[in-house]
Amino acid sequence: VSDGAGGTYTRHSSECLVAMGVNAATAGDAEDTVTVDSTMSISAQPTAAAITEGATAVIDVTATSNNPDAAFSFVWSYDPAGGTSYVPVTTTTHPDFAVDADGTLTFSTALDATSPHPMNGDTFRVVVTATFPGGATVSATSNAVALTVNDA
Repeated sequence: VSDGAGGTYTRHSSECLVAMGVNAATAGDAEDTVTVDSTMSISAQPTAAAITEGATAVIDVTATSNNPDAAFSFVWSYDPAGGTSYVPVTTTTHPDFAVDADGTLTFSTALDATSPHPMNGDTFRVVVTATFPGGATVSATSNAVALTVNDA
């Protein structure tokens, strides 16, 4: 089974047994069942960070799946201090951010409330999506964590 759709599949193999020389009556309806694992979880939630203005801010997350073929993607969003909803972290909102292949969110220069892009008090969360062979996907949203940026 290679479509990764996350279901249970039955492969009838009586034809194979007959082709190998097994009597058709003995082969009967031989079959086996394969269940594709399409589970994923956030195994290590992000934690709040407190840094000094101008320092590098790092927020980590860890996602896991029992399916070794799962491919993970990470979309971080933030809620500005005193805001009401989450918006994606982009180069427009945070010019110095990067998301590593393992999902780590890094700001090379975290800024305080007096900067053009203040970050003190913002909360961050990530949507992790696992994509399985065949295109099936499963997503999970992390806990929200606050970033405190203290004056230098």
